[in-house]
Amino acid sequence: MKGSNLIQMKLPTLAAILLGSTGIASAKSVSFNRDVRPILSSKCFFCHGPSEKSRKAKLRLDLEEHAFRELDGFAAFVRNSLEDSEAWHRITSEDPDEVMPPPEFKKELTKAEINTIKAWIEQGAKWEGHWAFIPVKQTKEPKTELP
Repeated sequence: MKGSNLIQMKLPTLAAILLGSTGIASAKSVSFNRDVRPILSSKCFFCHGPSEKSRKAKLRLDLEEHAFRELDGFAAFVRNSLEDSEAWHRITSEDPDEVMPPPEFKKELTKAEINTIKAWIEQGAKWEGHWAFIPVKQTKEPKTELP
């Protein structure tokens, strides 16, 4: 087999191994604080955050009990269920009247952000408290050997 044919044959296999079968976001464990909270903070909290004055649809996405609670028959996020997560339907909608964030806010989610949220829901949508309130843990110093 010629060298170029061998390379062509192995590249798709290598890509599949590196990216996983469903993409980069699902190939690793998604952390709410590291991966999801920054997306919600930059794209969603203006309308669905702590400010009562600007909050829309009585929905807060900055608090776990609000993000997962059922309101008028819908829940923004349902662990392990894209089908039942209203936020998933809204962020993937092509209807300008339904899609979130609304087009007029010019805060469209990137494909990577959408994939991250998808992977997070599929992995159980584990919520983590704000990093500032998580106690610091003592870690062991790594062993190193000098040459």
